[in-house]
Amino acid sequence: MRRFFIFQQSSGSSGEVASEDAFAFLDYLVFRRRVSASTQSLALNSMAFLFKHVLERELDVEQFTRAKRPARLPVVLSRDEVKRLLAEMSGMPALMAGLMCGAASSYS
Repeated sequence: MRRFFIFQQSSGSSGEVASEDAFAFLDYLVFRRRVSASTQSLALNSMAFLFKHVLERELDVEQFTRAKRPARLPVVLSRDEVKRLLAEMSGMPALMAGLMCGAASSYS
């Protein structure tokens, strides 16, 4: 909220907090600061709380387009890749890697 009020003062808007100011701040975070989707979501929820519980007004969050979270695919090794990786290891690292993989004997 502190950053929002600093943004509002620097943008030269009136002392009255309007929903347009909130959306301008959220746009600033997304397009200028390039924050993550989770940071944007946190800021939007903070704005909604400010408007509802402090200013006792509703903020129409449906007007604002939320950033999409990037799709992340899991990185998984095939059984053959795990076998080759474990075959190249020795000593304590091999033991630890084998235990993390569910015991090296299951891949042999």
